[in-house]
Amino acid sequence: MRLFAKWINDSRAALKYIILAGIFCMGYFILQKLHHRSGVSNFEVYYEAASRLFSSKEIYGISLDGGAGFYRYSPITIILFAPFTLLPLGVSSALYYFLILSSVIVFSLYIVYWLEKNIGLEAKNRGWLLVLVNLFLVDHIERELHLGNLNVFFHMMFFAVFIKLFQQKDSKAGIITGVILLFQPAYALILIWGILKSRFKYVLISLATVVVGLFIPVLLYGPSTGWMLLQQWTDVYLHPGFDIASSPNTIYGIYNMWILHPIGFESGKPLVLGILIVVFGLFYIIFQKNKTNPEKRQTFFIEFFMLIALMPNLIHTDTEHFMWTWPILIYVFIQLQNSNLSKARWQIALLVILFVPLVVNSPDIVGRQWMLIFDEGGLMGFANLVLIGLAYYIFRKKVDSNVQLEGNASRL
Repeated sequence: MRLFAKWINDSRAALKYIILAGIFCMGYFILQKLHHRSGVSNFEVYYEAASRLFSSKEIYGISLDGGAGFYRYSPITIILFAPFTLLPLGVSSALYYFLILSSVIVFSLYIVYWLEKNIGLEAKNRGWLLVLVNLFLVDHIERELHLGNLNVFFHMMFFAVFIKLFQQKDSKAGIITGVILLFQPAYALILIWGILKSRFKYVLISLATVVVGLFIPVLLYGPSTGWMLLQQWTDVYLHPGFDIASSPNTIYGIYNMWILHPIGFESGKPLVLGILIVVFGLFYIIFQKNKTNPEKRQTFFIEFFMLIALMPNLIHTDTEHFMWTWPILIYVFIQLQNSNLSKARWQIALLVILFVPLVVNSPDIVGRQWMLIFDEGGLMGFANLVLIGLAYYIFRKKVDSNVQLEGNASRL
């Protein structure tokens, strides 16, 4: 981290970004207070769950914020929020807000730093790079700051998983992944990467960490309380109140709405399994095709984060989860900055089009009808798929171009 700190200190663009992003988000925090909007509103759920844990009160299946706030993570995760209960809710929520804010700023910079130092992808203009990436993420980051969800932290943890896998430290990567899965088991989709890459040690340690994490509460709180918490969490997590096959921005939902509904058909859960098999097969083909790529580090990066970016299209999520394109967005903009822009006009035009459903989906900007079409009509999910496809196209084009140049040079 010392080298990262030095990199920031030596970069005028990075320092400007920290100052401007900090001022903007602090202003947003003040505006929420002035307009009596509850910032990091979901934090109250985490805070109340931790408070109840130590007073033996019920946690699962009841509202913890007087509204729709239910605690949905596994019992052991509640312990992580316990330190916040040492302070009043108002103070803790403010600290939590600034923890998200600082994480957003640091994470953006660290991705740029990592790509420069480990892959050699250096942006021609870091300032514009950071502006463009944050423009694409601003709607999701604003919701994250308002709701106080954990998406930024999950994404940072997945980046840590990526780095450990990159360093061949599969045990540590598995432990971090297991911790993530204790919050959200559906993120086990990342294990597709481990299976296809034959990194079975990583997969097994991830699953073992989950098993250990699920049974630790039995030891901490006693068999009776521990098993009760596990059962209550299972009931909440597996609650059948939502049909994932109809989730609007998933591939299943898009297929239902755009293809099956117009001809009078409705698909059920078999569609989910079918599409997961197709996705598994598609990534298998991509991974096999990339085996011959000479640029192994760049390949490693794009394959891992394509799967991460695809997750909101495979599991039911809120719109702020579409920030998971974060690393590949930075990759795309760096590559475009280093390209002949006259030959990349259609790629830039496509990004401008994708910007509308992905970001400009506020009812105050496009009206409520179009906002519903973007959010509930599948356009946001479709735009996310196109963005992932564009990132892979740019990756393949660059790699193939470099291979061709090297081949021409060797012949000379």
